[in-house]
Amino acid sequence: MKRMLVPLFILLFTLSLSAQENDSILLEEVKSLKKELGLQKKKTKSLQSKIYKLQKTLEEAIKEAEQAFTETDEAMEKNSARSSELEQVLKASEEKALESRTTMADWTKKMMMILALVSLLFFIVLLVLVITNRKRIDRDYQKLEVKVDNTKEALGLEIRSAMNKHEEDHKALKAEIEKGKK
Repeated sequence: MKRMLVPLFILLFTLSLSAQENDSILLEEVKSLKKELGLQKKKTKSLQSKIYKLQKTLEEAIKEAEQAFTETDEAMEKNSARSSELEQVLKASEEKALESRTTMADWTKKMMMILALVSLLFFIVLLVLVITNRKRIDRDYQKLEVKVDNTKEALGLEIRSAMNKHEEDHKALKAEIEKGKK
């Protein structure tokens, strides 16, 4: 048994050394895990503070957005009210324009009727003047024809008397020429 004891001691010694080595490795791993845990806690705290800051920023942004929405809603209500006022003014203006257009159309019709009547009156006056002027021209033409006829007759009488006078001279001249030829 003595023989067994020594190997048993050696075995126990090696086992204890190996266990001690394993314990030291485990202790080192535990220390490194503690360090990592500490780093992770720090990172977690840092992330939590960032999350807190982001939550505050988000809350502020939400408040600002809500305020902006409220202001926009108020502005839209004002614009809507102004738009409805402008639509009413536009409708009133369109009605006035329609009334003035109908008034202008009536006035234009009346003026066209007056213009047509005045034009017809001027045409009638011009027609009367043309007819009276034509009658006067016809009378003057007839007087002129009578004068021309009288002048023709007077010229015809003068030409006949001149021809008769010259005819006698012509006959006397012929007679003398025949006497001179014989």
